[in-house]
Amino acid sequence: MAYIRPLANGNFRADVRMKGIVKNKTFPSEKLAQAWANKIERSIKTIPNLEVAQLLALSDADIDAMGGEELFNQLGVDLFAICNQARLEAINALSKKELLQLSSQEIESMGGAELFLQAGKRIRYKTFREVCGEYLSKWNKKDYRNQMARVKRER
Repeated sequence: MAYIRPLANGNFRADVRMKGIVKNKTFPSEKLAQAWANKIERSIKTIPNLEVAQLLALSDADIDAMGGEELFNQLGVDLFAICNQARLEAINALSKKELLQLSSQEIESMGGAELFLQAGKRIRYKTFREVCGEYLSKWNKKDYRNQMARVKRER
């Protein structure tokens, strides 16, 4: 049930509390606040009932219009996992040896390091900045300043 209340500055605040989810937002008019609250309530009711095919068909704009990815997560719908299910299955099929031998290009082509972490897999993946940081932390020669200039030029 939505609760709309006027604020001292003339705006209106819409509070939605439903199924353990609390959402609120401030609007310049009561009509806009009520429309938003109705939309969020409708989303809270419909999101858990959506089929996988329907979830895959949603665009980013549709997801934002329904309350955002955070609302989906609060309702127990992991859009990231659903959208990347085939990739996650391919990652899970890799052996430990194959995981450690992946190049950064292969990791990116398979969905990126975030997807590997989502699958609970350890990989050897370092960004250029991390490699440079390690290199410079071990550097103990006189021309440290020149090395820093070279690293900054490479970025």
